[in-house]
Amino acid sequence: MIDLKLTYVTNLAEFLESFDGPDSYYKSLLSVTNTLALNCMQANLSLTGPQTEQLKVVLDLLLEYGWEPEYYVFNVLDLPYEQLWY
Repeated sequence: MIDLKLTYVTNLAEFLESFDGPDSYYKSLLSVTNTLALNCMQANLSLTGPQTEQLKVVLDLLLEYGWEPEYYVFNVLDLPYEQLWY
């Protein structure tokens, strides 16, 4: 299920970018990433190594362009929230 959601994150964002431009892309990517992380926390699910790496790529992309995810995204990835300030 997590793999499906990660695929959804990237495909939905690419689809929206083709219609609405970059702001919609990052806003959608941020929203789906936050939702995925929250769902994992609520269901007490852990990500596998490849899933974690895929989500880190998304997180790096968001941070690079100034889009700040919720703190629980960092918790799910076992990263310090302070990573925002690197």
